[in-house]
Amino acid sequence: MSRLEIDDYEPYVDDAGLVGLAVADQTLIEIKSLSEWKDEDKKLGEMLEKRLETLVKLFRFPFKPQVDELDDDLHTDLTRYLAEHIWFSDDRYYSVLANWIICTWIQEQLTHATRLCFYGPTNSGKTRAIKCLALLSYRGFHNITPTGPGLFRMIERYHVTMCLDELQDVQKEQRADIDLIIKGGFESGPGVARCNDKGELDFFNVYGPMALGTKHQPREDIENRSLLVCMTQKPSDAELGDRKIKRKVDQEEAGKLRGRLLALRLQVLSGKVDLVPFIAKADEMAQASLLQDGIEGREVFLDDRSIDKASELLVPGVMFKDCDSTLELLAQSENDASQGLRETLEAKIFFALQAVYAPVSMNGAIIKVCDPKTMSQKDVTDQLREDFGQIGDEDEPPKTRTVGRILRLLGFRFKQGHSRASMFDATTFQQAYDANLRKYGMRRGDDDEK
Repeated sequence: MSRLEIDDYEPYVDDAGLVGLAVADQTLIEIKSLSEWKDEDKKLGEMLEKRLETLVKLFRFPFKPQVDELDDDLHTDLTRYLAEHIWFSDDRYYSVLANWIICTWIQEQLTHATRLCFYGPTNSGKTRAIKCLALLSYRGFHNITPTGPGLFRMIERYHVTMCLDELQDVQKEQRADIDLIIKGGFESGPGVARCNDKGELDFFNVYGPMALGTKHQPREDIENRSLLVCMTQKPSDAELGDRKIKRKVDQEEAGKLRGRLLALRLQVLSGKVDLVPFIAKADEMAQASLLQDGIEGREVFLDDRSIDKASELLVPGVMFKDCDSTLELLAQSENDASQGLRETLEAKIFFALQAVYAPVSMNGAIIKVCDPKTMSQKDVTDQLREDFGQIGDEDEPPKTRTVGRILRLLGFRFKQGHSRASMFDATTFQQAYDANLRKYGMRRGDDDEK
């Protein structure tokens, strides 16, 4: 066997409760107890023993892997376990989560790490979902009160799958670091830069999977890297009928499933399972169109970020012949994120600008197009105030200065006009307008807004 890094050795627990380590390269797989490793190489055995003292504090070890045969039922059994422990109103999520779990065990072979984001009110099942994923994912680490520096080092050194709950309660100074990991660890690459106490730049490789639980739907930059899962409270046992959700998490069954997932990982690393054709097929499917009945029955092409997510999550789907749910839910997630984007203040201000620049009739026809240099920040603010009143928005409309600041962030520029009014710069207006139109879409008609 070629020279391996100490972290290439994967811990497990056998039937007698003894710890062992498994390792694979492109020639073979070795599975031995710690004592056997020590007998073979004393120095290596001591290094492995020291490493185990740290790893046991971070995640639950898998059961001993069996690598002689391919595990055709792995995806089915993961789906069943999830259905026994988590309640979703949409059964398709069980299959997609099974795909995500499998991806965590082969993440180095993939180029993207989709974030799972469970959002919903208290007692909606977010914490149960996070706990189950921490039990089944590769080196799953469940944390409620994370600190940024600790997460950076833990992901880089130990390659854990971060399962973070109650994200909405994380303090502002810590949240910036966590957001950087959420965004910077989505795609395989050189890492992210972080300034240390000495004012020097440290670079951390934080690529890896994450599962998040929060009471609020996340911001756009996290949304578009995530598969959104809206959680709702589980019905009563009487309503569920025969479909009962276990009150207690089955730890032993989870350990067995981890052992089977570790076996798949070893088979991939050794070349016994060739991922190349599955990755190629997944990428082809992600870029093709699909008919999404939940989105007005129209043909849908995923956007670039959703293609990245689909190309990852479809790999297990192709392997185990279960792809439809993944494509459908990613298209739905993309649509939900787009709808959420329309509710942001930036979108509302752009829609107000549309009404000033190119108002439309009830049938959607443009009534007139104004000359941008005759429009001011105050015109947009007045329209926004009218829009807030029409839709019964409880928030106070922002003042002209705030509207102007956001319009500048959207790419618009201004020139001083009569009585010091801020008028739109016509030379750059159309380029900024078209860019925001592509992002936010058309303003809906007045009847839709009410």
